[in-house]
Amino acid sequence: MTVPQVTAHLAEALQETPSPRRGEGQGEGDSGGLCMQHHPDVIVIGGGVIGCAVAYHLSKAGARVTVLERESLACQASGVAAGLLTPLAEAEAPSPLVAMGVRCLALHRALAQELLEATGISVEYQSVPVLRLAFTNDDVARLKRSLEWQQELGLRVSWVDSAELQRLEPQASPDILGGLYSQDEAQLEAYPYTLALARGAEQRGAQVIYAEVKGIRLQGERAVGVETARGLFSAGAVVVAMGPWSTLAGQWLGMHLPVEPLKGQLLRALPSQAPMRCVLFHHGDYVAPKSNGTLILGTTEERVGFDKGVTEEGRRHIVEAAQRLVPGLRDAREMHAIAGLRPITSDGMPIIGKAPHLENVYVATGHGRRGVTLSPATGQAIADLVLRGATDVPIQSFSPGRFATP
Repeated sequence: MTVPQVTAHLAEALQETPSPRRGEGQGEGDSGGLCMQHHPDVIVIGGGVIGCAVAYHLSKAGARVTVLERESLACQASGVAAGLLTPLAEAEAPSPLVAMGVRCLALHRALAQELLEATGISVEYQSVPVLRLAFTNDDVARLKRSLEWQQELGLRVSWVDSAELQRLEPQASPDILGGLYSQDEAQLEAYPYTLALARGAEQRGAQVIYAEVKGIRLQGERAVGVETARGLFSAGAVVVAMGPWSTLAGQWLGMHLPVEPLKGQLLRALPSQAPMRCVLFHHGDYVAPKSNGTLILGTTEERVGFDKGVTEEGRRHIVEAAQRLVPGLRDAREMHAIAGLRPITSDGMPIIGKAPHLENVYVATGHGRRGVTLSPATGQAIADLVLRGATDVPIQSFSPGRFATP
């Protein structure tokens, strides 16, 4: 799968601190004995943004960690995500999901600097003003109902009329009646962010090993290892961060993990006009100016199984929606279209926590469109649970136990 293009100086940073690719750092041969000799404290299954965030926080706390990844780091949704840190984006009411996203805004700001200093990789973090738009009177009423509770979260959010909105973002459509103006949200580049987490973990002793996972070996109520195409890797604890493939782990573990793929397509474009000032949202559609001068246009939500193909229908939807928000995009040059499979749960909330019937198995999956946003708190929460059995991160609503059969 292709990943978003990055700026030249960012590409140089990635080249200077490469992540291991398939076959590197794994020794010679393909023997089960080799794998059995490796005894990490924790095995993390999955090399996306959530798995790498978990590995980073575990390694930072002193745990020995191995990340098992079938293909390459950030090769699925994490590598093509828009990187918008916008927890208010589509929120209609306060919720644990929104609260955790707001919590992560401050975590991302600190983590971006921490990763840059530790790895030399810039994740292109930047604060960005966000406008949530109203084209109809119903939109106006809906957004104004959200204003009070969003302000109570401690964020700078205000209502702006059409004239003020045009001043804030001159390229926005003149048909917009007004919108919510948020000043405290942010964005980054998801692909280098995931690689920086992995590199930061490696610098603290973590290993990334490329092997397809076939199962999790259990003895009673404990996981004792992970079965792979290269043999058995033994472990003191196992973290499932397999994205939309997490249902497989549920089958291995005898637990219900209702996670399915939700395909999202987006376009990267080069505008012909001056740079935009704000990220624009309307329902699930958005136009986001990136620090390298390009625009991200998105997105679709498609339940089509594991089909990752880019479609003309998806492209047309994105283009038409983006041009409604910013009419001047009719002259923009499309650079490329990409798609990823987000892991979505049956109730729309992530699964974060300890497996209810097993002593040393933890789950971090199902984040949907919010994986990048929620990754710092998810990584911290899982590391806390693995290493000390409790966490201050409020994840009660995301417990795997909520899907247990009564």
